[in-house]
Amino acid sequence: MMGKEDLKKPFNNKVLVLLLIAAVAVWLAVASKPDNLLHIYFCDVGQGDAILIKTPQNEQILVDGGPDEKVLKCLSHALPFYDHDLDLVILTHPHADHLGGLIEVLRTYQIRKLIFWQIPYESADFQEFVDLVRRKNLPIWAVAAGEVLALDQQTRAEVWFPLSKEELEVLGAPFDPYDGEDVNDSSIVFRLVCGNFEALLTGDAPEAAQQLLLEHGAVGESDVLKVAHQGAKDGLNQDFLKKVKPRLAIISVGANNRYGHPSAETLEELKNAGVEVKRTDQDGTIEVVSDCKTWWVK
Repeated sequence: MMGKEDLKKPFNNKVLVLLLIAAVAVWLAVASKPDNLLHIYFCDVGQGDAILIKTPQNEQILVDGGPDEKVLKCLSHALPFYDHDLDLVILTHPHADHLGGLIEVLRTYQIRKLIFWQIPYESADFQEFVDLVRRKNLPIWAVAAGEVLALDQQTRAEVWFPLSKEELEVLGAPFDPYDGEDVNDSSIVFRLVCGNFEALLTGDAPEAAQQLLLEHGAVGESDVLKVAHQGAKDGLNQDFLKKVKPRLAIISVGANNRYGHPSAETLEELKNAGVEVKRTDQDGTIEVVSDCKTWWVK
C-alpha cells in the first residue's frame, strides 16, 4: 500500500526535471550572450595557421584551418559545446597547412559564407575541399584588394591583397597571384579593424607580395601582426615591418618542425624592431582581446 511519501515522489521528480531544464536554459542564455569584446584566437594547430575571430556582436569567422583536425579542438574550447555555426570561413590560400583542417570543419560546422580564390591548384586535399563545398552548395565570395567587409557594426576587414591584375601590371609585379604557380603569392591579406584596434593577418604572403603592397601604398599601422609563413625567412619584409609598426607579432608554428621555422633572421628583425613575439609552439593557443579602444593578451 502506497503512503503519502510515495505519492509525492513523482511530483518531486517532475519539479526537479523542470528546475534542471530552467537552469540549463538560463546557462545557455548567459553563455551565448556577446560580451561586447573582440576575441582573436591564434589556434595551436601545429605547423600551420588557424585563426578564430569572435566580433563584439558575436559574429564568428574562421581564417584557415591548419593541417588537420586539431582546429576542431581549438573551436570547441573557444565556442560553447552546442555552437556549431560559423558565419564566415576564409581560406587564405590552398596549401595543406592552411586547408587540411577546413575539410573537417566543413563536415562538422554549419557555414554561412566562404571566401577563397578558385585558382588553378592541384592537390587531393584541395579537390576534396572544393567537392565538399559544391555538395553543400555553400556561397563562395572571391575578394580583392580595396574591398571592405563589414563583419558587424563595429568590426570590419580591409582586404589588402591580392591586388587586381591591372594594379599588378602597373606595378610591374614579378609574379601572377592568379596563375597558381605558387599559391603563397595569392594569399589573402586583410587588416581586422575594431575602433582603435587593428590586427593584420597575412596568410603566407611572401616578401615580394609585401613589397608590392608597399609600392601600392596600401600598408598602414597595426597593433598585432600575424607573421606570414610560420616566420620563415621570406615571411617578413623589413620595410613592411617598419610601416606596420606592430606591438605584438604572432607566429603560428609547429614545435621542432623540419623547416626550421621560425627563422633566426625573422626573430632578429622583430627583436630589433622592439616587437613582442608570441609563438603557438611555445605559448599554445594565443587569445588577443580588445574592447575596440585598447587590447590585451588573455
